[in-house]
Amino acid sequence: MLGQGEQSGSQRELATLNTPSAQALFADETAPGTASEATPSKLPVLLGSGFGYALEELLRRTTGPVAVLDKETDILALTTVRERFPSPRVLWITETEPEAVLASLTRWQHEHGDKPLCPLVNAFYLRLDRTWYQALRTSIEACVSTTSTPDNAFWDKAIQPRFGGDTPRVLLITSNYFLMGEVVGACRKLNIPHLLLTLENKELGGVDFVERLLTAVLEF
Repeated sequence: MLGQGEQSGSQRELATLNTPSAQALFADETAPGTASEATPSKLPVLLGSGFGYALEELLRRTTGPVAVLDKETDILALTTVRERFPSPRVLWITETEPEAVLASLTRWQHEHGDKPLCPLVNAFYLRLDRTWYQALRTSIEACVSTTSTPDNAFWDKAIQPRFGGDTPRVLLITSNYFLMGEVVGACRKLNIPHLLLTLENKELGGVDFVERLLTAVLEF
């Protein structure tokens, strides 16, 4: 039997799944006429594994893959959650660099049909390291809002063949880096089509930046 502290802890973790996005995810799986082997239309991404209560419930109520973002390796060693959930359905991402995390998450998303991501955040981890976990949630939500277009139009455009012509097209992203002027000058001299996307130092990882970047990729 769980003690009072453990019961409240489990309830707090399970609150992670009491969000509209999580409920929509569950409803999608239990919709009338849904085949038992069908996978949900979105990919759940759990930010923070805690003691595993939310992850266990998520695996129980869904049939598809689940990604877990958790850089707290010391806590993971104590809870042994990763060892207790070795299911091939679970992708564990424990890198500390947000760029590496998003790269792994993007590859996983592509392996599973480029379905939209559904971020589910354990509130304790926001208190533990708000900057890190909030930045990842913001980036994921920005990608979701940008790519949630009718008939998955974003991915239809994004997977089109690249480098099809004789002349490359270069998307230059700068944050006032001192060499960018020389790069732009070289592109002009070589008559290489290019687009300079300038961003503020604090903008990286924000919703506006991700939306501007994805829009530039598609349009240019």
